[in-house]
Amino acid sequence: MKGIVRIKQAVEITGLSRSSIYSKVRTTSPYFDSTFPTLVQLGARSVGFYQSELENWIANLRKAV
Repeated sequence: MKGIVRIKQAVEITGLSRSSIYSKVRTTSPYFDSTFPTLVQLGARSVGFYQSELENWIANLRKAV
């Protein structure tokens, strides 16, 4: 496991905007993506993602294309 990355690094890894990432994880959003990695609560006001899960998500997208 490579560790946890914050939202700024998730933006760089995925190429998605910050708001697009939050739309993908929010279940009430029309852009919700159940295959997108879930948020990891780091503190009261901070979240992150497991880097390996983000990389696997990208790899699966590339396989699908």
